[in-house]
Amino acid sequence: MIPKVMSWKKDTVSDLLGLLNSGETLAVIDIHGVPAGAMIGMRATLRDNMKIQVAKKQLIRLAWEQAGNNSEDLDSLFQGVVQPALVSSSTMNSFEMFSELKKTEAGRAAKPGDIAPHEIVVEKMDTGMPPGPIVGDLNSVGIPAK
Repeated sequence: MIPKVMSWKKDTVSDLLGLLNSGETLAVIDIHGVPAGAMIGMRATLRDNMKIQVAKKQLIRLAWEQAGNNSEDLDSLFQGVVQPALVSSSTMNSFEMFSELKKTEAGRAAKPGDIAPHEIVVEKMDTGMPPGPIVGDLNSVGIPAK
């Protein structure tokens, strides 16, 4: 039995292949955890200078190999990336592209299950709050408090 490939996957691979063969400046970014509203705003801001193509890793890998590129190069680009997106620009070099992407970066509130990007240290000190319900709340979430 021959497996059938969904048509949208073939279309995505052909779009990615066209992007890879266009000769434009390319970058792989990680959009994991970026809220949809922020992504829409980022695309609107960057629309004049860049194109952002979101795809699954395997589809990007297929297009990369069909373009005749070395798969080890793609592995190094994917290192640490959870949800990749290809960014391309015909008018910017890689440094300009990075600075424009950096301008659109915005923080967001942490959600349950998120992993902190760096170590968080809370120094031992007087909170200025009397003992009471707050201590119980801290203990209930696993923070030892007295």
